[in-house]
Amino acid sequence: MADTFRRTVVRSRDLFVVELHFHDLALDGSGSRLIPTAGGEPLIVAHLPPQHLAEQVFEKDAETDVAPVAASYSAELSRVAFRLPSTVISVPLQLDALLDLLQTCELRVVDAALPRSDDPSPPGCIVGFIPWIANLFGPPGPALRPPRLDETSLEVPWRLILSPPSSAGFIHLPRPFDSAAGRSELWHSQLGIVPGTLGDLDAADRSVRAVWLRTGDEGNPFNPNAPTPIDTAVGTNGFVTTLAPGERQQIVHLSANFRARRLPKPVQIYPRAILVKRMALTSQGATVNLAGEWTPPAELSLAEWVHRSSVGRDTYVRTEHVGWLFPFGHRARFIKISERHFDDRPAQAALIRQICFVMPLERVRTYAVPDAPEPRLARQMPLRRVEVLTRITTPIECPTTFDAFEIQLPSGAPFPFDLHAADAVSGGNPADIRMPLWFVFQGQDPQKAIDGFSKDAWPLDGDGSQVTGGVPFDIVGDPSLPPGDSTWRVRSVTWSATKTAPSSGATPPAPFYPIATRISLRIPAAEAISGGDADTTVVFHTRYLDHGLDPGQNPGALVADMSASAIPLAFDGKADRTGGLVRPDLSLTGLSRTVGPVGGPDLDAIANGNFNPSDFFKGANAPKLFGAIPLDGVLTAMGLHDGGKPRAPRIQVEPDGSATMRWEPLLRDYPTTKPVFVTTGASRFTLTVRTPAAPTAVAAHLECNLESFGIHLVPGFEAIEIDFDHARFTVDAGKPDVDVVLKDDGVRFVGPLSFVETLQRIIPLDGFSDPPSVHVDAHGAEAGFSLGVPSLTLGIFSLENISFGAGFLIPFDERSMSVKFNFCTRSEPFLLTVSALGGGGFFLIEIDAAGVKRLEAALEFGASLSMNFGVASGGVHVMAGVYFAYDSTKGAALTGYFRVGGNVTALGIVSVSIELYLGLAYEFSSGKALGKATLTIEVEVFLFSASVEISCERKFAGSKGDPTLLQVMAPYDKDSDVGVSASPVGFEIQDGEWPFETYWNAYG
Repeated sequence: MADTFRRTVVRSRDLFVVELHFHDLALDGSGSRLIPTAGGEPLIVAHLPPQHLAEQVFEKDAETDVAPVAASYSAELSRVAFRLPSTVISVPLQLDALLDLLQTCELRVVDAALPRSDDPSPPGCIVGFIPWIANLFGPPGPALRPPRLDETSLEVPWRLILSPPSSAGFIHLPRPFDSAAGRSELWHSQLGIVPGTLGDLDAADRSVRAVWLRTGDEGNPFNPNAPTPIDTAVGTNGFVTTLAPGERQQIVHLSANFRARRLPKPVQIYPRAILVKRMALTSQGATVNLAGEWTPPAELSLAEWVHRSSVGRDTYVRTEHVGWLFPFGHRARFIKISERHFDDRPAQAALIRQICFVMPLERVRTYAVPDAPEPRLARQMPLRRVEVLTRITTPIECPTTFDAFEIQLPSGAPFPFDLHAADAVSGGNPADIRMPLWFVFQGQDPQKAIDGFSKDAWPLDGDGSQVTGGVPFDIVGDPSLPPGDSTWRVRSVTWSATKTAPSSGATPPAPFYPIATRISLRIPAAEAISGGDADTTVVFHTRYLDHGLDPGQNPGALVADMSASAIPLAFDGKADRTGGLVRPDLSLTGLSRTVGPVGGPDLDAIANGNFNPSDFFKGANAPKLFGAIPLDGVLTAMGLHDGGKPRAPRIQVEPDGSATMRWEPLLRDYPTTKPVFVTTGASRFTLTVRTPAAPTAVAAHLECNLESFGIHLVPGFEAIEIDFDHARFTVDAGKPDVDVVLKDDGVRFVGPLSFVETLQRIIPLDGFSDPPSVHVDAHGAEAGFSLGVPSLTLGIFSLENISFGAGFLIPFDERSMSVKFNFCTRSEPFLLTVSALGGGGFFLIEIDAAGVKRLEAALEFGASLSMNFGVASGGVHVMAGVYFAYDSTKGAALTGYFRVGGNVTALGIVSVSIELYLGLAYEFSSGKALGKATLTIEVEVFLFSASVEISCERKFAGSKGDPTLLQVMAPYDKDSDVGVSASPVGFEIQDGEWPFETYWNAYG
């Protein structure tokens, strides 16, 4: 078909501008009429100026001092193709007659521009795949393609090509319409339901379809076999318009992609025409009122589109997209409204302002275990019901992409949604939550939300404040299990989601499933024991995720792993809470449904139903009995339950909020040879803590009991053996009480101390009432003795003030079990005299389980001799002393001196004295020994006196001393002087050059 004739018409009176193309029409002989050509299809195509101007939109609340300049793009020319009726034999070349004729003509349109009555409907079949089969073998439907030059193409709005059905028509006045004031109405042609009939404004038959999308390139934006991936950009060419590229793209699919009916069910499209309340074409632009409403398939999200323009300028545009609130998957709508507003400020233009909302559509979602995509996901979702209380958001910040975005206020702060959640316990433990959420558009990959979302949900009190102490919640979430065994005080939950396989349906479920990635807990019983906050963050253990609570695969019922933030039950400085019987710095690293909090690095062993105290109590601060005996050494590896009793520490939170910890492990000798801790057949250890439900109450009950055991101090040396009937420590209402009872013959001094065995007869062993040498209080049990020895004199030898002492300490506080021996004391040293020589000293050693705790020793000796020969007299003296002290916390100290001197006086006139002093001290700060020598000479003649003193000092290197010869003579290194010779200042040296070479070059 070729163009045979065209004319451009401009009528200034009513601004009528059109270029008419006449197809298969030829001029007659008179030149005043057009005659259809033989065998052709006579058409008249009216080419109109651009009908739409796409303008930049701005945020609704954005304010500037100067009116912003809105960028814009103009649409291409639009055209309406009229098919002449077969009854027409000629066309007059008169404008009025032509316009009258065109009102009676049907339209020539693309194949996809079907009337609204041809909207396909899914077959009403029960089996889901039958509709797809029916469409597969039925007519394929028209394909999407760009309109040809002889087909109707209306670019309203920008880049979106609309077309009414062929049965429609355009209604207009053939001549200008003048008002009484002499003004002419702007010429316009309105879309009617049929040629010559405009129809009611709400007529359901007046419709259009978006048959093509002009992208600005020559490529085909639509795959004929499947929807093209939807563009998620918000704007085009650097600015935002009322419709995003992906929205225009979806409008085409949803209104005219008939062939998508043959696609698999998740992406099947049953197009729906766009209703037209008004469409008027003018030379200045179109005035339209369009409304499209769809149920988008799983790959698309646009559910509603309302577009109002006046003379080519948008006045109101609303789009609504379906999607989900992330991470809980509630169905929701994203609403975007672009509206032209006149500002109150002078000189401000009527700009298009944009505002966005999110409206939840689904109020309540339930998460029954059988409904989960897979059991592993069900185990990571402890909630069974989540209700969204927020009905619609306040205005939010419009997203930058249409895939997934965090719902934020215009200020950039997250919008807080109010939620109400319940766990799987019968009746549901309730919790009100306020937390930010994301919106995921239907048809988009939720991975962006999964990567970007990491929010903690805190339970709220009635006044909206956070319940930082937590609320009872069952983190296992299996309603078939007894309540309470996995209920803990949850402070917060960190939520995310896992992608799931897409599914079909009119309202497909979210392509993700919520999971709790971390749970912040409080364990009140642990707080009662340690006296501090017992907060931890747990993650679900892989054994639980893979096998649940299957007794064959997870006999220990291990649920959660809290190794990353283990709860330390630290008793450092708090041994009064257990009377010193147990002073553990143990760590809780996991949660078992049957045992409660469990510890140790090997949680797989717990999952297998085993408990090894050595794993539970490890580390530099491993727990001690009496501050000295490793607790894991006296406990036997066993199952979580042995003889019907829980053998691992078990902390149970009751439904009323109270908590109880019970522990009754099995005991053994430690070490296995020459034991310090000795058990009997009746040995038993129990620890019980009960804390009330009220968090402010102090009336916690604690009882630590150790029965029928013995302590043998210094094994191998065999010094003291103590046999206990029991050692019990209790705390009731904050008041501690100690009860220690020894067995008959409970204290025995053996080996080198057996000679003081008589001490046993004076110690009452039924409770340590208060003997002279035994003292028991809340801090420990302490016993000791001191034995004096009579002075010994033999000729010129005399030894006086002799005593021996020994004692032991069993602490109930931070101290360690220890034993000490002494020979005399610092305040009462022994005295030794041999003729003219004399001296004294003492010795003390204290030993605990770690070794020597304290050691002190001192010796001092000297002599003095005087002589007189009449004409001369004099004397000499020699004195020396040494003191050594060692403390395990302070280190060693050593001091000593030697002094020798003499004096001579002749005839009482001349006197000379001389003294030499030698001293030696150890400097702990520098690790050096300091030696000092002083020689003092004094001469006195009559009334004249003079003295001379000569001193010298010498330091001797120690562990922190001067560099070694190897360090001094090592090769030079320009960049480092650690472990190598430093570079000499002023010398140009090379790496690897030897110091001796430097010396040789300088002086050789």
